[in-house]
Amino acid sequence: MRDSLVFHVHTPSIATVRHQAAHLTRALQSINSTDYPPEAFQLRSLFLCATDYIVELLDHMSDTASSDPDVDIRLRDLAKLIQDFYSYMRYLRASTPTQSPPAVRLALNLLTQTYRTPQLAHALLLVRPQWKYNLEHVSITRELRKNVPISAIDPDQSLGVTTPDELLQSLWRWWRARLATAEQNEVPLDAPEQVAILSFSGLAADDPFFLPLLAHELGHYFDSSYERYLSAEIIKGRAEISTEAIIAKLDGALPEGQDSVHDAGELKRWKMELQKRVYRCVQELLADSLETRMMGLAFFAAHSENLKTISQWPEPMILRTGYPGFKFRLQQVLKQLISHNSLLAFASTPAPSGHEDDQKVLWDYLAAWTARLEGDEYDTDQVVMSATEYRLHELVMESVARTLEAVSQTADMVIDSTICAQLTNRVYDRIALLQDDLPPVLETESHEALSELLAAAWIYRLKTSVYPQASTRKVAVDSYTKLCRLMLKALELLPLLQRSSDPPAPIHVASVPLDPTAGVLSQREINSRTDAALGDPRRIAIVPLRRKAIQSSSVDLRLGNWFSVFRRTKVRSVPLDPTMESELLKSAAREDIFVPFGRDFLVHPGDFVLGVTLEFVALPNDIAGWVEGRSRPGRMGLSVATATHVAPGFHGVLVL
Repeated sequence: MRDSLVFHVHTPSIATVRHQAAHLTRALQSINSTDYPPEAFQLRSLFLCATDYIVELLDHMSDTASSDPDVDIRLRDLAKLIQDFYSYMRYLRASTPTQSPPAVRLALNLLTQTYRTPQLAHALLLVRPQWKYNLEHVSITRELRKNVPISAIDPDQSLGVTTPDELLQSLWRWWRARLATAEQNEVPLDAPEQVAILSFSGLAADDPFFLPLLAHELGHYFDSSYERYLSAEIIKGRAEISTEAIIAKLDGALPEGQDSVHDAGELKRWKMELQKRVYRCVQELLADSLETRMMGLAFFAAHSENLKTISQWPEPMILRTGYPGFKFRLQQVLKQLISHNSLLAFASTPAPSGHEDDQKVLWDYLAAWTARLEGDEYDTDQVVMSATEYRLHELVMESVARTLEAVSQTADMVIDSTICAQLTNRVYDRIALLQDDLPPVLETESHEALSELLAAAWIYRLKTSVYPQASTRKVAVDSYTKLCRLMLKALELLPLLQRSSDPPAPIHVASVPLDPTAGVLSQREINSRTDAALGDPRRIAIVPLRRKAIQSSSVDLRLGNWFSVFRRTKVRSVPLDPTMESELLKSAAREDIFVPFGRDFLVHPGDFVLGVTLEFVALPNDIAGWVEGRSRPGRMGLSVATATHVAPGFHGVLVL
């Protein structure tokens, strides 16, 4: 027994690691394709294929531990990898629709479809909220390349791999072959070649005006997806800071006649610190440049709104942390907008009739920012830096200045200037839809619609907030909230409208006189009202509208993506006050579920579920609606209407 205890004291515990691996397997299996987005399910599968293989390795090690001299090293490496995988679970669990609004994921998917570079062809990008008020990019691929122990997983080289990428592909094929046929259909043939986590500010989760900032993190992904960081290539040969340059700066601060004495260790520390600041600044400028090409005006508006709210003015050209200062950063973005996105050309081209005010708002906005960003004077306040440090920091500013042209050229290499986000006259159609309190989507959309849609929202917001029609703060807040909801609905509809084959419905058509005595609208009258021009007080708006959905005296609507299910709670009663009831149900007794297009939502016998229509409906003040379920599901016992009457003037989706 004594020998057994000695062995136990000196040997890592295989049982402990095996138990942790089994726990991780169960946790990963809980990430299913129903409750989580496809990206989370695929990333879970990547971790699960390695975890299942490790479990089998540990079972084999249990039998051979006493005869394997390298078991201690292998076991520690495997335990560390299991811990790393478990730490990534936080990204998966935070990707549910309740924490990461589908609009955020859909916006990212639209960007990757529009700018499909070789680095995005086999990429897996997962979005999740960030608890701090900032955004973040995490390259899981680089972390796995650094942390996956090939010698521990494949000690006898039976898999025939030499790199972590090859190892993960081999484990993926091994794991996929063991799945049932139905499960194999949910998993791609090959593992993703690039994996990254893009984080957005959780506080702005339901604020689509700040969605363009997510493209900045996508810019960081582009930077890191190359074998050698693009930003590192920009700095190479242009912005390295030499020891001699540091000595020259330090000697320049000495009193005349005083000999310089420099500690080698101190010089090395300064060189590493200053080079790190240059690297950080170039990384940020490159991500900004790429984001400007992808999102155009929408990015500048979101970026400037964010910086002027949380940053001080003025700031140094480059902060002590290495981040570019507020003014310097926006100067570079504005230059990109003018040179690559043709924004000034669009703003100076005559607008369509009736949209002159929209164009004036855009022009005045650009002029105001141009005036604020004029000149190269930056804050030189040395309160946060000593005189010596500031002289050395000048080397950072000089080095970054030498990289600006290379930053632009590198961004051109990744995203060609011919496909940069640019505004067209369609932006005015979107503004007109917002003016009518409708989601700003057109009947058919392209992959490039995202930047224009968000730009239209910013122009409309500037128009209504800078030149408000109502002066009360509550009205302004309510208007902002309503605008956010319209934008979120538009983002949810974009993927559907991009692949729609229905013929487009006209937007501006002259109204046809209607029969004022009609009690139920006929098909001709419904068509006439839906064809009426924007702004016509008799117009019925249905977004999106399918012509074949208009029947003899009704319009067929489709089930949307959102459902609410109720769960058991300790709440004994619900107040009848509408506001209190709504808040109580949302916080305690109701769970919202988002079901992507093409996925199923299962309703069990006896379940009570709330849903919404896919279509956004806006009724004029002289028309009331009536919601009735189709007879076929009704004969199967499925009731699809809870409040059948729709009041005149209603704007929104119908709750079923």
